[in-house]
Amino acid sequence: MRLSRVSVRKYRSIDKAADFAVGDFTVLVGPNNQGKSNLLRAAVLAMGVIEGWSALPRDVQAGREVPIEVVLRGSHRGSWRGRRRGMGRDVGYNWELDFPLFARERRGSQRSTVVHLDFELSPEEQAAFRDETGVSINQKLPLEVSLKERTVTLAIPKQGRGPHKEKAREIAKFLTDRVTLLHIPAVRTGATALGIAEEILASRRRQLLRSPEYAEVLTQLEQLDQTVVADVESVLQKTLTRFIPGTDSVQLEARSFSRASGLEDIFIDDGVLTPIAAKGDGIQSLVALALTMEWTQSTNHPDKQLIIAVEEPESHLHPGAVHELRQVLQSIAESQQVIVTTHSQALVNRRNLRQNVIVSERSATPAKSLDALRTALGVRLSDALAAAEVVVVSEGHLDEVLLPVLLIQREPAVREWLTEGRLIIESAGSGSKIYPRVLAARTILTQPIVVLDSDPAGKKDVDRLLVDGVIEQTAVVQVVRPSCTHSELEDLLIQDSYLAALEARIGFSLNDRQKRKLDQGRDKAWSERLSEILVNAGVPDAEKLVKSCKYEVTQAAVSAVEQGDSVVRPECEDLLDRLVDLIRRSLHTT
Repeated sequence: MRLSRVSVRKYRSIDKAADFAVGDFTVLVGPNNQGKSNLLRAAVLAMGVIEGWSALPRDVQAGREVPIEVVLRGSHRGSWRGRRRGMGRDVGYNWELDFPLFARERRGSQRSTVVHLDFELSPEEQAAFRDETGVSINQKLPLEVSLKERTVTLAIPKQGRGPHKEKAREIAKFLTDRVTLLHIPAVRTGATALGIAEEILASRRRQLLRSPEYAEVLTQLEQLDQTVVADVESVLQKTLTRFIPGTDSVQLEARSFSRASGLEDIFIDDGVLTPIAAKGDGIQSLVALALTMEWTQSTNHPDKQLIIAVEEPESHLHPGAVHELRQVLQSIAESQQVIVTTHSQALVNRRNLRQNVIVSERSATPAKSLDALRTALGVRLSDALAAAEVVVVSEGHLDEVLLPVLLIQREPAVREWLTEGRLIIESAGSGSKIYPRVLAARTILTQPIVVLDSDPAGKKDVDRLLVDGVIEQTAVVQVVRPSCTHSELEDLLIQDSYLAALEARIGFSLNDRQKRKLDQGRDKAWSERLSEILVNAGVPDAEKLVKSCKYEVTQAAVSAVEQGDSVVRPECEDLLDRLVDLIRRSLHTT
């Protein structure tokens, strides 16, 4: 089971719906006070509500308003500190503090915070869901939490048949039995570390509980314990009846032996044996992070799917250790989902650019380029290149998306080079901007490689770079399709890999003559040939449509590669092989 999307409305600095897709390693970036942590905490809050809902009486239906303090137990005016110490569950809800002031002043404005979570279920989980809840669903399971001044509701906005409302508790329990959201706040105290250690211990004990021998002994103990509880209930009922004659019964909610996971403290000997609370802030923070890493990477995995949500993991770390942290987080992301907020360029997801979410102006959007990420992080170009050994500079923003995918398919090691930050593939935005980008790379001893279209503008840019001695001829790769005078990256692609997406975008099917012209034309580049086809077909403002077509073609090619399909023309493979070899040699890698 995976969390696939988070949407938040009216929570602290977030106004209208700010939503973002959640992948394996999702990074929230942006200036201070724009809402990165608020988005993360809203997801944590929603998971807390879902957990609490799973423990409510069976007759509580979806959409029913329930007091916040009932769902978030242990709360004080809705500000919940959590049933388990730490675990990041210091995210509560107090309407006076958490509902945005600017939204209160609008007439007719909805006066509630809404958090929507989408989960994806495997076919096996869909079958288990049907067996446990009596509800049939497809891959997607949406849950929506709405928090008002004093009450909270849980809705399952699911289309189709089935008793979704009546089964809200069972649905919430199904989810919380399988998924745990582990929240590591920016301020990581000893209590946070202790809470994480408690959860690790509880997880191991839940595994132990599955042992027949342990379960048998535990059953005997709990039977004896129930006798004691019943005796105390009887004594209390008799006593209360003397003062409150209408008292019919008294019930005690006693913690079972299986849930008695008490952990008193953590002692650390770093020269002086002292409890964790007596250590410095940096040590407490690092212990909390270390416990999280150990839990997710140990051979005895937790009994639930984890979603690790970490605020500013780089806090209290030496700059050199941040790169080690990045590798650890990305390693965790191979088996568990990881969401982080950060101000560090080192933690940006270089494997999948769109899993970096830029949070600004009370909203969230996936990053489309490294330039956009630099702006959000306040990073200068020289800062971004400082850790890289090689930078591949291309012309267009879509090249920045497509090139890494094509290169990784040719050479899997490219993914590792990108992840480690040794290699950067970026766009200049236009040919005229390549020159200063290459100069910046040379200044800080980063090896530049330039990839340019073989149209007149691209050839002009190459000539300028070579004449001024800014780059060696052997470090320039021009995109060329054999027998085509002018070429661009789309010319390298097999037409069948993108044709359906292209025709869907332009709104009509290409005939055989138009397909041949687009696929085999010799005198113009791909986008020019497409523009000519559109103009001749009577499409207005063809150049604008071509730009959006290039985006759809890029996405279609990326999707095809992800499915294991080959998208590069056989006659163009030598060009990509040379580019891979050039990168490898520049990295001094054999």
